[in-house]
Formats: sequence, C-alpha cells, structure tokens
Amino acid sequence: MLGPIYIFSFLIPKCDKVWCFGGFGDKYSDSSQILFEFASKKNNFICVWITGSKDLRRKLISDGYKCELRYSIKGILYQLISKKYIYSCYISDINFWTSGGAIKINLWHGIPLKKIEHDIVKGPLSKVFNPTSKFSYLCSHLIYPATNVISDVVFYSSEYERKIYETAFKPKKMIKAFSPRNISILDKYKTESSTKAYKVLFAPTWRSCGVELNYEFNDAIITEVYNFCKIKKLKLDISIHPASNYMVKDNIQYTSVSGGNLKLDEYELLITDFSSICFDFFLVGKSVLFTANDLDLYNNSDRGFYRDAYEFLEKNIITELEALRVNLDTYSSGERYSESFVAFDKDAISNVEAFFGAIECL
Repeated sequence: MLGPIYIFSFLIPKCDKVWCFGGFGDKYSDSSQILFEFASKKNNFICVWITGSKDLRRKLISDGYKCELRYSIKGILYQLISKKYIYSCYISDINFWTSGGAIKINLWHGIPLKKIEHDIVKGPLSKVFNPTSKFSYLCSHLIYPATNVISDVVFYSSEYERKIYETAFKPKKMIKAFSPRNISILDKYKTESSTKAYKVLFAPTWRSCGVELNYEFNDAIITEVYNFCKIKKLKLDISIHPASNYMVKDNIQYTSVSGGNLKLDEYELLITDFSSICFDFFLVGKSVLFTANDLDLYNNSDRGFYRDAYEFLEKNIITELEALRVNLDTYSSGERYSESFVAFDKDAISNVEAFFGAIECL
C-alpha cells in the first residue's frame, strides 16, 4: 500500500537545507540526537526530528525544536523534501517509504564486537541480511525493506571499524570521524573528569536467539554486582538493550539507564558480556570487566563475533561466578583493566562542528 509513496518520493525535488533525523525505536538518544540539537542551532537549516511518539513530539516542541509525527501530513511533507536522512540504526528510524532520492547518512550506534548487518551469516538475522535463495531474498526485501537499504555514508574512527563497515554496510562513501556520541563523550569527560565516580554499570547485550539460556546467569551476576556495590557504597545502574525482554528481579535496587546518554565520569566500572558500550569506556580509559557463560554458544549459533573481538574476549571473559568475585576484589584493591584492542585514529574528525561540515558538503 505504501509502495506508490516510495516510488513517488524519488520524483520530489529535494531541499538541501532540510534535514530529517530519527532514532531507533523512536528513542530520542545517541548520535542522531546530538547532531540534531547542534544542527538545529544553524539559522539556514530546517532540522526536523521524525518520530511515532506523540509524547516525544510534545516535549521536543516545548524545548524549541522541530518535531513531526512520521505519518502526519506535515511530517510526510518534510520527509519528502528532505535532502538528508540522518539516523542511528536504520532508515526506518525516519521512514523508508519517503526516503527515495535522499542522501542516507548512518551514524550507527556503537563500535561492534558482534557481527552486524551484511556480515551476519548465521543465526536468525542471517535470513534478513544474507538470504540463501532467490525466494528468501525476495521475502527479505519485501518484509524488511528498511534493513536492506544501503546507506550512502557511514563514519569510522579506527581501522578496525573501517574494515567492518566496508563489508557490513557496503556504503557508497566512508568518512573518518568519531561519531557525535563519542565526540560528546570525550568533550564531557574533559570537562567533568574531576567528578568523583560513584556508580557501577551492568549492561548485558541482546541475543537474537537463545536469550533465555542467559537469564539465570545474568540474575546471578547482578546479585554479585549488587552485593559488591553495597559493600563499596556505590550505586548500581543497569542498561538493558532496547530489543531485549530481560527483566531484573524485584529484590535488586538499581537505576535503569539508557546506554546512549551516560555520564561516564560518574562510573567506576562497566560490567558487560558482549555490549559495544565497552568502547565508550575504553575511549576515556575507564575499567571494564567482561562476564558471560555463552561466548562459544553465541559465536557458533547466534551472529558470532569479528575475529579480533573473539580473540580479545576469549582471553578476557569471566565465565564463572567465583572468578567474577575474585576480579571484583582485585578491582577494588586498585588494579584496573581498561586496555582496548582497537586503536582510535587521532586524525579522525573529533568535533561536532567539523562533523556537521562534512555532512553539509555531501
């Protein structure tokens, strides 16, 4: 039913000064939020946040920003004339059906440990990104059109990322730049690093299959970390992946947070399994502990890992609760673990003004 709109969208002249922004799952967060707020201050540009949330629209408008509902008349008009679509995950963060002829700029939402997009060759998501027959290829494009859109532009801040994004996204252009999210992390950390850290973050990742196998272990990890926090008088924050249905038990006192908008200066330690949020902590030299009991299961039956990431995790993953207790004790005694296997490029664009300029020139 929306197919004719998609075809029609290619015929509409685009306005170079109208940019549309969106976030995954209609969340107002991450790199697209940061760039949107920066670009909205530019006098000669019309920057519009596109969402399906009426509550978010009301809030952004009250804050002085332009925001329209995805399928409102005004929203559709802005989407049809917008020259640039800027998003954190998929074109559907804005609207696939109105995107014809627009420059599609994917900011992505994290440096990957796990295989992403067209690099996924096993597990449920492989049927979407790498169908094995003509029929499954047709089904993938008909059922998931937004996930099969090739982004025009992606950004990378290390050789590790560049190699991955080249095959995972197959973009038309790649620009060497830190993401707005990482630029913001670095800027905030420079100005706020004197803040005394008083929190621990637990951030498990999402699994596209077999997630129920990890519930019991996650519960046990949270209990251990919670007890550690009580002893050390630290606050516990937990960030659950938005695609996960994992629920924390009621007897645990914690604060639920979004991984996209953290003040890293407040954190003593990150504990995660395979979440790419570890790179945010690596970026500013914060400590990270990796713990999971399904590394090989995930690698063999789910999406799997990139080779460098798997070798790194295999050496550093904590698979037993007793080992986690030992590592927490070691951590509290002064030893810190913060070494990353990714070398960030010092020549990459590292301020939002220059990042904005790179997009403006497209």
